[in-house]
Amino acid sequence: MGNFNPMAPEYTSNNNGGGGGYLKVAGDYLIACKSFKREQSNSKKSYLLCKFVAIAGPQKDKSFLERIYLNEEALWKMARFCQAIGHSETFNLDSDRDVREVIVNSPCKAKIKIKKQGDKEYTEIDFWYFEVTDKESAIMSEWAAEAATSVDGNDDSDYSGNGNRRSSNIADDDIPF
Repeated sequence: MGNFNPMAPEYTSNNNGGGGGYLKVAGDYLIACKSFKREQSNSKKSYLLCKFVAIAGPQKDKSFLERIYLNEEALWKMARFCQAIGHSETFNLDSDRDVREVIVNSPCKAKIKIKKQGDKEYTEIDFWYFEVTDKESAIMSEWAAEAATSVDGNDDSDYSGNGNRRSSNIADDDIPF
């Protein structure tokens, strides 16, 4: 195979085609959370660092990270996310298994914006859509069905165990991160 440069432009550039890389174009997207990990801010606030991926369109397979804070003042964002994916039942936010089963591989539609802070740009979910067209619903259903049956090694297991909706065979408190 020879030498491989994972930072070569063909693997990291943000062209308009699919195939991975980072989402850097603002707009409305069909997205899904592929993985998450728990983090804590400098001010000791817990959050989920979620890796989202565009599941359709010219930016398909482009990803971005989004923080969803778990403190009382910020739970509105988790509530909006759950509403956008159609989840209305109570679940345990302290259980990685419960959170994974609710949010991972559950597609939705969101408006994405690009924000600048100094010389850095970052992606942010501006708002979640609670209604989608029939065509968008069909695309999301097809994607979710494929995601539920595929285990292709691209699950970012360092984020959330096995990265798909199947239950993990390890206890929540045994997840090594």
